[in-house]
Amino acid sequence: MPKGIQPIYSRRLSNIAYTVTFSNIPQNYTDLLLLMSARSSNASVHDSGAIYINGITSTGSYSFLRAEGNGSTISQSRNNPVDYMYFGTSHPAANATSNVFSSNRIFIAEYASNLRKQFLIDGVSENDGVGHQTLSSGMFVSNASITSLSIICGSGNFVANSTFTLYGIAR
Repeated sequence: MPKGIQPIYSRRLSNIAYTVTFSNIPQNYTDLLLLMSARSSNASVHDSGAIYINGITSTGSYSFLRAEGNGSTISQSRNNPVDYMYFGTSHPAANATSNVFSSNRIFIAEYASNLRKQFLIDGVSENDGVGHQTLSSGMFVSNASITSLSIICGSGNFVANSTFTLYGIAR
């Protein structure tokens, strides 16, 4: 395997979807990178989301630290243990500025190893000129290799034209 970054899967939604899943993730890379450009059908200003690994939804499987801000307020939280990996409130909702999609980047280190999996997540969106940014770090508390990722839209659905691309990184 040559060193570098290679696209593994890419999905552009033609209809709304609550979940986007990548299955049968090849095990011949060192790390994974998921890039998302998404928008929610929910009417609230921002919608949060979750990631499930290998279909695991049990409490204690994940932990994360989160900080987010919108230019005037900052919030933070530490969640341990939880039953999902939080990716932030950074995809705009149905009532946000028209045709604005968020930009989210999710890096997963050593995904095929027999170690616990570390995440680094950042996302940004805008609504009527106000930026919203979320930064998270977290862990999948398992020694199992990651073979599937499910990305869940919080309380709405991902709208059509939301895109999700999963890359493998070989070091």
